[in-house]
Amino acid sequence: MRECSEIQELLSSYIDDFLEPMEKEKVEKHLENCPQCQKELAELQQTVQMFASLNEEELIPPASFRRELREKLEKAQSKKKVGFGEKVAGFFNNFKLKPWMPLAMAAVLLIVIVPVAMMGLWPLGTTNKEMATDSVAPEIYNSADGEAGMRNFSITSDNYKTFKLAPGASDAGVAHEEQAGVPETVEIERKIIKTGYINLEVDDYKETTGQITNLVEEMQGYIVNEHTYVYDQELSLLAGNVTLRIPEERFNEALNRMEQLGTVLNRSVNSQDVTEEYVDVQSRLKAMRLKEERLLALLGKSGTLGDVLAVENELAKTRADIEALEGRIKYLDNRTELSTINLEIRETLTPVKKIKTTGLQGVMHRFQESFIKSINTIIIGFGNFIVALGAFIPYIILLICGIGLVMILWRKYKNRKS
Repeated sequence: MRECSEIQELLSSYIDDFLEPMEKEKVEKHLENCPQCQKELAELQQTVQMFASLNEEELIPPASFRRELREKLEKAQSKKKVGFGEKVAGFFNNFKLKPWMPLAMAAVLLIVIVPVAMMGLWPLGTTNKEMATDSVAPEIYNSADGEAGMRNFSITSDNYKTFKLAPGASDAGVAHEEQAGVPETVEIERKIIKTGYINLEVDDYKETTGQITNLVEEMQGYIVNEHTYVYDQELSLLAGNVTLRIPEERFNEALNRMEQLGTVLNRSVNSQDVTEEYVDVQSRLKAMRLKEERLLALLGKSGTLGDVLAVENELAKTRADIEALEGRIKYLDNRTELSTINLEIRETLTPVKKIKTTGLQGVMHRFQESFIKSINTIIIGFGNFIVALGAFIPYIILLICGIGLVMILWRKYKNRKS
């Protein structure tokens, strides 16, 4: 049984072909007569083949892997703490000095340690670098699923933007070494949301809106909404607002052609670059889909009911996140592929492009309405005068009576004096 344990410890090196000829021969002889070790070797070979067939992206551990592994290691360490003396004793008990080991140690000292020490290249810097890399890798992995904060963008042309993934980071959020001196660059189309606004003063509102409708259909766009109202009741002058969507490549052409429909009172154009957000959303979506595949693989394996429910719950959350990210990508695609133009149109009383008889329309009708309005105003005023007079009649009667009494008394006084 002890010999089987020793052989099983050498199986990994045997598969990798790292054993000495004598040890290799010993392992092969033992495998010929030991079914248990043959089974162990077959399982190891199957595991190696399985890992060799996996892609880099499939080797991404889940987000909670590091935390759970650390908790398990801490629990295992707290359960069994082996003293330093016991470790040393166990090492020497299990250690067997082989005849070739002194020669190997001497060769190591001569070939590796002595030249390195003489050249002053003791690998302290390398150790520090590896420690720095190990400390940075978890931070990259844990920051927003590994997608945000690792891209540097630089505009290379008017239509394209080049972004570089930082060395040691991938879209899935797993640290890995880049090729030395060759940064990974990907060119993608810029995503820009364009919005325009034009305030027009036109001679004929209905004719202008008809021309706008034809223009939008010609450019394969569509009208989002249209609102029309009368801002001058007497002259029946119209005004309104129109919102339309035009393909992004014909945005400037549409603005120029609409400016020719009337007099431009105000014009503005706004552009919003959402390329960085678009790339981040795509990276997050890719990571979520890989996570979904891993969860489906876990769900297919046998396990307890609690494990199955936990995986299903996490799978439902992941699919909800995938739907949200896909919706965001569709929204950004729609806003960037079709630009928005807001029009404010107002019909003018004094046309500047052609002679119109708008001022003479309904002259007699307006004259009749004005005449009737004046007569009604007079009648209403006379009625109000009668009402006011009725209110003042009592005061007038009292005033007349008072004046008459004063005159009578004045005459009596004058006659008595004479």
